[in-house]
Amino acid sequence: MDMLRNFFYICTLILLTFSVGLFAAHIYKTPQEICSTQGEKSNSGEAIQTINDISFLNETDLSCIIAPKSVKEISNIVRWINEWNRTNEKIHISVVGARHSQGGHIASKLGIVLDMKYLRSVDNPKIKNGLWTVKAEAGALWSDIHRVISQFNGYSLANKVQQSSTPFTVGGTLSVNAHGRSFSYGSVIHSVERLTVILPDGTITNVSRTENSSLFKQIIGGYGLFGVIVDATLELHENQNLKPDGEPFDSPEEYIAILTEMLKGTPRHTIKRDELGALESETLSPIAFLFATLSLDREGFMTKGTAYTYRHLPGVDKSGYVNSDPKPSLFNLRALVTNVGFWLKRKGLLVTTAQKAQDNFLMTQDTRLKLLTPPIEPILAASSNNKPDLLQEYFIPVRRMPEFINHAKEVFSNNGVILSNASLRFIPKSNQSSLLTYESTTEDQLAIVLYFSLELSKNRLAEAKAWTQDLVDKSFALNGRYYLPYQQWPSKEQFEQAYPNYNTFKGYKLAGDPNEVFSNKFYQYYLNSIN
Repeated sequence: MDMLRNFFYICTLILLTFSVGLFAAHIYKTPQEICSTQGEKSNSGEAIQTINDISFLNETDLSCIIAPKSVKEISNIVRWINEWNRTNEKIHISVVGARHSQGGHIASKLGIVLDMKYLRSVDNPKIKNGLWTVKAEAGALWSDIHRVISQFNGYSLANKVQQSSTPFTVGGTLSVNAHGRSFSYGSVIHSVERLTVILPDGTITNVSRTENSSLFKQIIGGYGLFGVIVDATLELHENQNLKPDGEPFDSPEEYIAILTEMLKGTPRHTIKRDELGALESETLSPIAFLFATLSLDREGFMTKGTAYTYRHLPGVDKSGYVNSDPKPSLFNLRALVTNVGFWLKRKGLLVTTAQKAQDNFLMTQDTRLKLLTPPIEPILAASSNNKPDLLQEYFIPVRRMPEFINHAKEVFSNNGVILSNASLRFIPKSNQSSLLTYESTTEDQLAIVLYFSLELSKNRLAEAKAWTQDLVDKSFALNGRYYLPYQQWPSKEQFEQAYPNYNTFKGYKLAGDPNEVFSNKFYQYYLNSIN
């Protein structure tokens, strides 16, 4: 009798649990109810119904912003919106991290934005076959990862690929398939072992090179259009010692000659993966990082520069030292001086002094972790709402980069554009990148990264759109392309020419998300009007 009673008791609990789960997933009657109960509110208690990115170019009216605290919560919201969109006027979900994308990727008009700020945990790193990985949630900043991996059980570890600084989220970096200054890896996809993703129907699934492999190349570099990245397992290096070298050059042509000669005599890295796609063995190139900075002073504007090479040295630095990145204040003089110096550089003042300070800093970065953690907060703080700092990038075959630089120099000089930074980064050829990739399958490229401030007046914005389209056309003439995370200034025709597999991308999008759960202004402008 007792056994029968216990059996019915257990069955009742199971049914109740199942019913509560179903109820939690379908408790809402309208999207407005989701927003009223879960939407973020301002300090005054009002619903937050607008969002903008760091460029201040993309203010968007929303239904609400929701900051989920669990994977299950995201899954339930996505599943509910998918069902709603089947038979009702569609409402779209966008995903936001640190808001550094500048082309309308973080929102759609009157949509729901999922802010991943609470999903930022980082697991302890793991080792297999002498090779390290770390699992991080999508809302984690790269600085969050550094705090975990810089010192762990007597080891000091560093990311293989990240942007050149740390204030970006893992999910954001993967969504744009960002690159850094690594010599060997190009974009971040080459350092990802696996992902956990929430698909448009709310399903939580694993994605890797061998499991849902098509999704692997759609999600990474998919700009949040195929699902929500929940977490990623990333491959690491030990924190090797590096030998910095800076070689001045007097022209872009001279830099290409230096680089070409270096590439001839430098072995590339090799990797071997097992049947599950996990890294099995790896042979490193002698060069860890490779990039150049272009001079921005009057004498050498976009002509002179410095070529930086960081070669591996024997041994590993186990101190775990990373550069501090405090906000500028009277209590941190170094950050304050950096902030003032960059503020002046944005105005074209004391440029030579700022460049010397940058060079001195780069020549002291003698480990992987140091080079991956330059102070960025003082630079970000120099921006302003009415004259924000903007970015653009163009990918040009190595041998043809001088022609692009000479053209860009003329464009910026004729339009009165003051550059705060201009750098060149090596992007090796690859046939294993994302679906909407900027990497060439046939030849190595250089990315030219341009950092500038712009007055947000109607005339200046119109001028910027015109000279941007001119630079995009020049990149095409040189068999290059532009990068998508930035302003919606290239035309739709230019987008299609830069990324000729756009129709394949959209086909996968429509097949995997027929109810258009995920969308943003970037998609609606460049892809939603394509038949």
